[in-house]
Amino acid sequence: INAEYMGLKEGTAMDDEALKRGTSVYLVDRRIDMLPKLLTEVLCSLRGGEESLAFSVVWEMTPEAKIVDTKYAKTVVLSRAALTYEEAWKMIQDSTKSDAISSGLRHLFRLSKILKQQRIDKGALELASGEMKVKLDRETGEALEVVQYESYPTCSMIEEFMLLANVSVARRLYEHFPSYSFLRRHPAPMETQFEGLQNALKERGFAPLDTTTSKRLADSLNKTVDPSDSFFNTLVRMLTTRCMQQARYFCSGELQYPDFNHYGLASEIYTHFTSPIRRYADDIVHRQLAASLGLYHLSDTLTNQQKMHETSENINYRHTQAQHAGRDSVNLHTGFFFKDRIEQCTGYVIFKRDNGVVVVVPKFGIESVVWTKDNHGKVIISQPLKVFDKIEVRISVQTDEACRNKLVLTLASETIDTPVPLKKVPKISKNIQNTTIVESVSELVEEEISETTNEKKKKKKRKRTESTQNTVTTKETSEETQAITTSNVVESTITDSTKEIKHIPQTENIKEEEKSDEPPKKKKKNKKKNIQNEDIVIENTPEEPVVPLVPVVASVPITIDLTETQEEEPKKKKKKKKKKK
Repeated sequence: INAEYMGLKEGTAMDDEALKRGTSVYLVDRRIDMLPKLLTEVLCSLRGGEESLAFSVVWEMTPEAKIVDTKYAKTVVLSRAALTYEEAWKMIQDSTKSDAISSGLRHLFRLSKILKQQRIDKGALELASGEMKVKLDRETGEALEVVQYESYPTCSMIEEFMLLANVSVARRLYEHFPSYSFLRRHPAPMETQFEGLQNALKERGFAPLDTTTSKRLADSLNKTVDPSDSFFNTLVRMLTTRCMQQARYFCSGELQYPDFNHYGLASEIYTHFTSPIRRYADDIVHRQLAASLGLYHLSDTLTNQQKMHETSENINYRHTQAQHAGRDSVNLHTGFFFKDRIEQCTGYVIFKRDNGVVVVVPKFGIESVVWTKDNHGKVIISQPLKVFDKIEVRISVQTDEACRNKLVLTLASETIDTPVPLKKVPKISKNIQNTTIVESVSELVEEEISETTNEKKKKKKRKRTESTQNTVTTKETSEETQAITTSNVVESTITDSTKEIKHIPQTENIKEEEKSDEPPKKKKKNKKKNIQNEDIVIENTPEEPVVPLVPVVASVPITIDLTETQEEEPKKKKKKKKKKK
C-alpha cells in the first residue's frame, strides 16, 4: 500500500515523527506503530473485499518462473480475500476446492517453490533464529504458553514474491539514481567471527565451514548433520546467524557496486519496498521509485549523499533497537511464565566461559548461563562440558539480594554443593587491650584450641571413628591459660595465612569437660587479656563447604589450621620446659 496517497507527505509533522521512529516496534503485549493507527490498520492495509490504493510491481512470467517483463505502477487493488497463513495453506491442500482463489493460491505456490530453488542455487542461506511466541491471557495479560513460531509453507510463498519485488525495485532505483539510491546490503562475514564455532565443530569431528562465498557456506551447513540429533543442524545454523554481520541501509553513492552485495540472500543488489507502514526506509524507496516513473519530484534530502547517510544511520540504529526491545519483551514474559513453576528440559551448550557455560533451551528459546564455579572460584559442577553438549537443565525463577526476579538455569543431572548457613554465633565481648588484625578469628579459635588442650588426657580413653559427628563445647579456663593459647593463635595466623579453618565436628552426646589441673605457665610479655564469652557450639558437617562464622576485621584473608600437628605444639613446648626445670 502506498502511504504517500494517505497523507504521509514529505516534510510534514507526521513524516518527521515517522523518520525519528524509523520503524514499528513489536512487543509481546503491544505494538508501537511508526504511523497513526488510522493509517496502519485501515487506510494503508489491504482489507478483504475492499479497494485500496497501492504501488505495485507486476511481472510477466513463464511457467518456469522466468521473468519476461516487469512493470511498476500506482494502482487500485481489489483484495479478493483476507486470509491467514494457515487458512491459505489449508485451501492449497484441499484438492476438492477448485474456486478461483484456491486455484490462484496453488499457482502462486508452485511458482514460489521454483523461485526459492533459484535463490538457493545461487547461494542463498537458510538460517535459523529460534524466535519464540508468548501467548497471553486476553483478560489478565498473564503468560499462558511459550511456543515457537509456527511456520506454514505459505509463509515462504509470500516471502519469495516480497524478495523478488525488493530486488526488482532496487535495480530500478540504481538505474535511475546511481548516486543516491536508498539500498540495503549484507556484508560477508569476517573469518575471526567464526573462530569459536569452527573450533567447536572441529572438536565434534566436523569439517570447518567454508565462508568464502554464501554458496559454499550453504553447502557446508547442509553437510553438518548429526544423525543422532535432529536439532544439531538447526543449532549450527543459529550459531552461524550470530557470526554474521548485520545488514544495513546505505546510500549507493557511498560504495562501489560489488559492495552492494547481500550475502545472506545471494543478491547483487537489494532494498526494502514492501512494508511502508512499518519501515520508514520503504517510504523513501517509494518516493524514489515514483520519481523514476516521473510521478514525484525528489527533494534535496533525497538527493544529498550526506543527508541520505545521516538518514540511513538513524534508521539502522532504530531498527537494531527495535529488535533488542522485541527480544527483551519475549524474555520478560518468559520469566513471568516461569514465576510459579519449575521445568526440567533439554539444553545445548553454545559457549564456554571460565566460570560457566552458556546454554540454550530450544523448547522455550531461553538462553542463560549455567555456573560451574561460585563467586569465590570454587568448582560447584565437576562435570566437564563442551560446546554442543546436550544436557538436562532445570529452569526456575530466583530472587536476588535486591529483590529482583531472575530466570536461572541449573544442571539437573548433578547435585550442586551450596553453602549451608550456620547458626548465629553469640556476640563476643571485645575486652582486649592489644587488638590485632585477627581479632575476631582469634577470639573464636582461642576457645577451640583451649578446649582441645583439655581433652588430651581423655584421648587415650576414647576412640573416635571417622563416621561419627562430634561436638565440642567450650568452657571458661583460667586467665593465664587463655592468654597463652591466644598468643599461640596469633603466632599461627601470622605464619600461615593460606590454610583453612576446620571446625571440630559435633558429637551426639554433649559431655562436660574437666578443667585443666596443670600448673599455670609463666606469662609472656605481650599477653592478651582474658576473653570472657558464652559457650559456643559450632555445627557443621565435614562435607559442607566452610563458611566464616564471624566477620574478619582485616584487609587480608587469614585462615587457621587446627590439625593435629598444631594441636601438639603446646605439648612439645611443655616437654621442653620440663627438661629445663
